[in-house]
Amino acid sequence: MVMKFFGKGKKRTIKGFGLVRLVFRILLYMVITVFIFSVGSVLFLHAPNIEPAPYAPPIAPKMEGALRENSALSSVKLLAEGKLNGPEDIAVDNNGTVYTGLEDGRIVKISPDGEVVTFAETGGRPLGLQWGPRGDLIVADGGRGLLTVNLEGEVTVLVPRAETVPLEMADDLDVSSSGLIYFSDATGSEVGMDYYQDLMIHRPLGRLLRFNYYTDDLEVLLTGLYFANGVALSPDEDFVLVSEMSEYRITRLWLKGPRVGDRDVFADNLPGFPDGISGDGDGNYWVAMVSPRMWFVDNIVLPNLWLRKLLMHFPTWTRLSGASYGFIIQLNSEGEIVESLHDPSGKSLSGITNVIERDGKLYIGTLEGDAVGVYDRESGGF
Repeated sequence: MVMKFFGKGKKRTIKGFGLVRLVFRILLYMVITVFIFSVGSVLFLHAPNIEPAPYAPPIAPKMEGALRENSALSSVKLLAEGKLNGPEDIAVDNNGTVYTGLEDGRIVKISPDGEVVTFAETGGRPLGLQWGPRGDLIVADGGRGLLTVNLEGEVTVLVPRAETVPLEMADDLDVSSSGLIYFSDATGSEVGMDYYQDLMIHRPLGRLLRFNYYTDDLEVLLTGLYFANGVALSPDEDFVLVSEMSEYRITRLWLKGPRVGDRDVFADNLPGFPDGISGDGDGNYWVAMVSPRMWFVDNIVLPNLWLRKLLMHFPTWTRLSGASYGFIIQLNSEGEIVESLHDPSGKSLSGITNVIERDGKLYIGTLEGDAVGVYDRESGGF
């Protein structure tokens, strides 16, 4: 009786397992179908509708001479450490108060002792900051366009993203003594605010524009730039510089003199991805390097068109990232590298996006950092 009982139970159990296997197979097929559909969506839907262009970067310069590695930036003071999120660009007023734009759309004021106060909320992504002719703060905002912020923190749009000359990503700027605002529109609508995709596509979608603060006139000065980024006027305002991040170079446009309207290369084959540019007051220029050149990117990724096409479709969490390395260079009036400052560990500063010099100190902004770096030129630290 016991044996028969177990025998009958065993048959029922086997039939039960058959049903379980059937259900399991159905669920497995559903999971596989969803997975295939999801992968297909990633590979065929989540990428710009534009064909990448062939590109083979030049051989990177050797890190020797003025580029020799050092640890100068490892000892910087970290102002307002832990209180900021992506202090991209810096402006300093006559009282030594630091202004910076953050990832959340705020522009904050930072006192010399590190106290942080919200100055304005742009509702976008403030990237470039410069003082305007009337003491206001002119802002290149990637999400909203070209803005002005008065002393009370009230925001006014000067050039919106959607205008007769549509902007895609207002990035950086400089302001002339006569109220002319030179600013970069980093890339095109095909890419949007996505540097990674712009790098993979490698097409000249960026522009340099000029806006008259007093008359509201707007004109396009340069097109065909490879991710137009940092902008800086010469001391005499006879030319303007704009960095082309994806091309490792800085382009110059002559504004005055016998070469007015001419465009040439000011500095080429740079040792990193150039971001913000600023004059030091003596005819030299500080250039922030958001990352040094990477052998794998230069020699494997960029020269291989098929690989870039593939990488364009991958989700954001799989993307290549820049090196964790702090890097700034200084160019003389001829575009030659005369000095470089490094943080090889990237523990103090990395992903540097802008640097300005005020009263012998360098104020340094970063893409994803949580503090503003302050480097004393005389002491070699702070």
